[in-house]
Amino acid sequence: MRKFDLRIAPHVMAFGNIGRFTDLQGELQPTLSNTTASLLANQGLGVTGWGTLPASFYQGGVRLEIPTGTRFLPYTLGAVGVARLNPTPQFLFASGFMPDGSTPTVGTDVTSTLVSMGALTTPGPSNAFMFTLGGGVQYPVIPHWVVDVGYRF
Repeated sequence: MRKFDLRIAPHVMAFGNIGRFTDLQGELQPTLSNTTASLLANQGLGVTGWGTLPASFYQGGVRLEIPTGTRFLPYTLGAVGVARLNPTPQFLFASGFMPDGSTPTVGTDVTSTLVSMGALTTPGPSNAFMFTLGGGVQYPVIPHWVVDVGYRF
């Protein structure tokens, strides 16, 4: 993740985050489970589903610092952004018959075959809205070093 900060007034800072998650597989798992159950129930085709869900994100926001006259510096922040999700599901043959009547070797990747036969529609890339709300407090320890305790939702 890359973070960018720009002070725009004495107690106001604009910031941005750009990053990438290599795999949010937990978010893809319900889709894979539903698809494998549907293929088994509707076509008698047993497959094992797995895949990856990489995501890139871009976010920008504002942080407001609250002067207290002490060394403690409370702050609040908010940001909005977008994430680009790019799922890549894969289905391996386990049992049964393919829609064309063939029986591949167990463990064979049958994703593209199922898609071309119209038996499977894989999820395409999508965008998701992001937001962040949070706050915290900073305490300077030595020059150029601070302790920061905060919460972001």
